[in-house]
Formats: sequence, C-alpha cells, structure tokens
Amino acid sequence: MGQTYYLRPTRKERIYSLRLTSGMRKALNFAASRDRRSVASLLEKIIADYLNREGVSWEEDRTHQDRREHSRKDVSLPARLIIQKNPEVTEQTEVLVEKISRGGAYVTYTNGHSSPWKLESEIRLIVRIPSSAAPLELACGAVRVIRDAQKVGVGLQYRGLLDEDLALIHRYLRNRPPGSSTPPDPSLN
Repeated sequence: MGQTYYLRPTRKERIYSLRLTSGMRKALNFAASRDRRSVASLLEKIIADYLNREGVSWEEDRTHQDRREHSRKDVSLPARLIIQKNPEVTEQTEVLVEKISRGGAYVTYTNGHSSPWKLESEIRLIVRIPSSAAPLELACGAVRVIRDAQKVGVGLQYRGLLDEDLALIHRYLRNRPPGSSTPPDPSLN
C-alpha cells in the first residue's frame, strides 16, 4: 500500500503513550525524517495502513473529499513540474496530469525519477490544455502526496490563478468528451 499524507491539519481527540525500545525509536525517527513527516504522523499512517489491510473501518468521515470545492475530471495530459527546491536549485520533472479541476490537479511521475523535495517548495505546473494556443504555467502548492514502489502522485492546489487561465480550464472541463485523452505535446519538450 502506498504512502498518503495530507498537509492540512486534522483534529485529534485522544493521546496515546507508547513504550518503545531505543532501537524502535531511532528507526521511527529515521523513517519519519526520510518521509519528511513527524513521528506521530508516521505512526498514524502505519496504523491506518494496518486497519485498511485488515478491512477495519476507522474513518468517521472523508474530510479531504468533503473539503473539495471543485469536482475533478479524469484526464491524461502530459505536463512538466518545475520545483524550486531552494533559492539555488530548480528541478524539472515530466509528469502526467491524471485529474484536473478548477482548483487544482493530480499529477503522477515514476518513483525515483525526481530527487526528494520539500512539500512547501514553490511549484509550477506547465501543461497544455487542448483548447489553448500555448502551454499554461500555473503556480501551485502540494497538498497531498501518495508514494508507492512504482510512482509518486501529487495533489496540487493552484495559487494565484489568472482569470483567463481559470476560464480556459473551465471551458476545457465543460467541453471535454467523456473518456477522451490527449496525445503528448511536443511543445513541452
């Protein structure tokens, strides 16, 4: 099962205390650091994965789904992420936009294809909407990351979207035939 985590705070009502060996604490700290998350978040993920694997219902509600303001549509749009890792380092990664809405997009890329980056990094999504003359460059923030052995998925939320870009995305979503996909765009290369 892949890793999923959200960058939005959730309300926690109970506190549990655990006795762990020093080796277990070190391993948890290392794993949490590697995944750029807290030990508490890692433990919650481990427990959630176990409960899901055992078929035990634990979610009172799907708060992430309930918060969604705009409905998403399945697409297949080649794109590029430009990730500002720090003031001196920028990385480009080829991605596939799998879902898109007026508020954001969900993109995937091959695991290991990009070096690790901080979730608070500045991100730009370069994507050509079929009805646009040129690729759009959209400022985004990562709100969700899912990792498994094969690929990484990133939920992006647009930041400061221009009205004309929003209108173009809205027209594309409204006029897009069901089940259609888009061939690779040579202008992104």
